[in-house]
Amino acid sequence: DRVMVDGVDATSAIRGPKVTSAVSSVAANPQVRSILVELQRAWVRNRGAGVVEGRDITTVVLPDADLKLFVTASPRVRAERRVAESGGDVDAVEASIAERDRRDETREASPLSISSEAVVIDTSEMSIDDVVADILLRVQG
Repeated sequence: DRVMVDGVDATSAIRGPKVTSAVSSVAANPQVRSILVELQRAWVRNRGAGVVEGRDITTVVLPDADLKLFVTASPRVRAERRVAESGGDVDAVEASIAERDRRDETREASPLSISSEAVVIDTSEMSIDDVVADILLRVQG
């Protein structure tokens, strides 16, 4: 769950408010989306399988995936979790999350949508251990 860049842990930097607020705008660029879709597909193709996370994975990037999970939580719970990780004001973070969702759902390039084949897992009232157990049960069949 750590992101390393040249041997340096960049997890906090990429999860911070500046990056989080910019992601949606960058992701709306069709050229960026096209390049990222191909990179993600190549990553899975080169490995034969993988766990891939993203807002358009099951609808655009890997529509033929064997298992499609849409893991979500209410904007309030997502905000509370983000604040617990990184600090900030829950109300402001919740508003930012809701705005990002709105932008992502209405963008032209690879909009956020739930595949009809996806299993939706609402984690709003689940612990991380419960979420992991739920996903493992689904993966193991």
